[in-house]
Amino acid sequence: MAANNQQIFLGWKNRIVIYNLNGTKHDETRLQSIGIYGELCDLIWSSTMQSFFILCRKSLFVHYPLSNQVELLSNISLINQDNQYQSITSYKNNLILLNEKSLDMWKFDNKIFSLSYSVLITFIIKNLLDEHICSIRSNEQNLALLIQNNKTHTWRLDLYHFFPFQRIHMGISFDRFNQSNLGLFMAFHNNIYLFMNWETKLMRIINQNGSNEIIDYNAYNACLLGTQRILVVNYMTHLKLYEY
Repeated sequence: MAANNQQIFLGWKNRIVIYNLNGTKHDETRLQSIGIYGELCDLIWSSTMQSFFILCRKSLFVHYPLSNQVELLSNISLINQDNQYQSITSYKNNLILLNEKSLDMWKFDNKIFSLSYSVLITFIIKNLLDEHICSIRSNEQNLALLIQNNKTHTWRLDLYHFFPFQRIHMGISFDRFNQSNLGLFMAFHNNIYLFMNWETKLMRIINQNGSNEIIDYNAYNACLLGTQRILVVNYMTHLKLYEY
């Protein structure tokens, strides 16, 4: 789920549905073969690059709102490689992509993406049997990693500097469910994050000081409305917009 100031993107498998703010459907598109490009796994809006980025397990697509065109970013895609993408975020004119083996930063310059640096997952998590990274998000200062413990099934949020890449904060454990990778989070503001448990439908406010407050009991997903102080919450049967 992602949004700019005019449109809201919802996606699953290889299907993207775009809604206007008044709730009417603007467009619907289906990406190319799931067998080749993989199922959709993450959606983001980049205000700097003025584009939506659609991450699938094996590929990355970009959607340009002005032309309503969808384009495959073939130089970034992982087609026919023994690897899978998991999550994506943006930082200024950079894309940060998480796959099973590494965390990669791609810089956008002169209409071309080039790889700036790559960090092996084993540099971030020493024992992959104990933990795994579920999702990544960024605010204006830091990169946040949602990490789940494979034994206790609890989550935590760790914060990293971009340059140089290093951890500046290790979060404390929160929430718990007996299945893995059922959580999603987003950067809110001032190092505050919203966390959604897809199984229990609980939405929590988390900050780096350990604050953990449930604010909704029936939320499936959420995103910020572009640069506005509006939160869009997906309740599966309908969407709601909240000012904050």
